[in-house]
Amino acid sequence: IQRTTNARVSFSVVHQEQVSVLDEITDIDFTQAPIGVAGGRNGRILRSTDGGVTWTSVLNGSTTDFFSVANAGGSILLAGGDGPLMRSTNNGALWAPINNAEDFYQLDAIPSVAYAARPTGAIFRSLDQGLSWTQVGQFDGAIEALKVVNFSTLYVSREDGLYRSTTSGQYWEIFDLPGYQ
Repeated sequence: IQRTTNARVSFSVVHQEQVSVLDEITDIDFTQAPIGVAGGRNGRILRSTDGGVTWTSVLNGSTTDFFSVANAGGSILLAGGDGPLMRSTNNGALWAPINNAEDFYQLDAIPSVAYAARPTGAIFRSLDQGLSWTQVGQFDGAIEALKVVNFSTLYVSREDGLYRSTTSGQYWEIFDLPGYQ
């Protein structure tokens, strides 16, 4: 993990151990700064309590590749990937799996609602900070990114374009992006 304190002019390495493709960090969340959480491949979840200056591993025994981490409000954090969704209630110090919630490759949340997407194109919503999930939409194929704007508005990007829903994922409109093919 690299850190910058001068608007990306320069970076310094703040965490490096057994760096390889298996240890790739895929997402970082600092919503509750200075506390940060990073998710990565091979069951890796790291936590920083000092704004990213130092990092410690906080999850052991998992083989899940975590692709996305999100703050679901207050001290509630979620980590999703190719296995069970993991949830923390104490700013990422301890993690537990959520039953019937797995293969959530993309996650995003605001304090009142969380959304997740599976590689199959299924979109899910949680109204209880990640404890339970309901499918609210379905695309034909993978979703590359997901972003929650407010309770009912979210965006997803796919290889064929950018989509927006203002109906909590029930209906979608595609944006005509100039120069995008």
